[in-house]
Amino acid sequence: MAKKLAVIGGIAAGMSAAAKARRIDRDLEIVVFTDETRVSYGACGLPYYISGEIKKASHLVARTIEQFKEQGIKVRTQCRVEEIRPATRSLLIRSFKTGDHYEYEYDSLVIATGASARIPPIANADLNGVFKLRNVEDGEDIRQYLAEAKPQNAVIVGGGYIGLEMAEVLHQQGIKVAIVEMAPHLAPNMDRDMAEILQQYLQEQGIEVFTGEKVLALEGDAPTASANRTRVRQLVTDCRTLPADLVLLSAGVTPNSWLAGKAGLALGAQQAIRVNERMETSEPGIYAAGDCATTFHLVTGEEVYIPMGTTANKQG
Repeated sequence: MAKKLAVIGGIAAGMSAAAKARRIDRDLEIVVFTDETRVSYGACGLPYYISGEIKKASHLVARTIEQFKEQGIKVRTQCRVEEIRPATRSLLIRSFKTGDHYEYEYDSLVIATGASARIPPIANADLNGVFKLRNVEDGEDIRQYLAEAKPQNAVIVGGGYIGLEMAEVLHQQGIKVAIVEMAPHLAPNMDRDMAEILQQYLQEQGIEVFTGEKVLALEGDAPTASANRTRVRQLVTDCRTLPADLVLLSAGVTPNSWLAGKAGLALGAQQAIRVNERMETSEPGIYAAGDCATTFHLVTGEEVYIPMGTTANKQG
């Protein structure tokens, strides 16, 4: 009987692992479980889908579900793994389509559950016009809002890669853009002298940059009987108030490691799933990769958490 590999998560790390496993073993039964409707898409390209440079969401997809099927890799979409049971090497899964639960037994398991946007603890983060950007649906929501609401002032909370790319996209659309970063400088994983060059360039383009500031609250229109949600109008930091009819919360991510933690797997840096150099977790037969897992710093050798698409693909 063929061995079974289960993969939880269908983006970079999960599908890389599934594809590599197929190349190594032609007889392996491979099943990928994902709560999304798409797999293997380039989330890093979402800002350029929003800008229109990438015309269709389908152009973000590296390989379709049908193409994986041709390789003998089964993809089960719109379902969520709710429990990993290492003792019986099984998963408890809930289908979004039917609401039913079922079990799947595996011989080996790859956890590639990714990460979620970190939402800062600020008041009124649920106002209309406030977005995160982690998946295609988020990108579609922002595209629609830009077309319909035609915002004039945007504030980006967080000066990391996605925040900076979105600053470029919004600026090119004629929107006045401000970036608020709580760290002392933009792109906190850069050295300060490099970040200062970046900040100077942004300011020369007319983009405002405020570093070392903490966002306290968002404020919106006065409530009306007809409005479903009050629209954001300004953002308040501990130093100033900025006009904002679009806000992007891009303050980093947190690893989706709760499923592994619930199963008793060891967690490491930033509460990501701890793995060794072979991507093995603390439980035999279970691996983890991508934005949910730790990695090792090439210079110091220390365990670190670096959630990036390139890292995820290599780990997978």
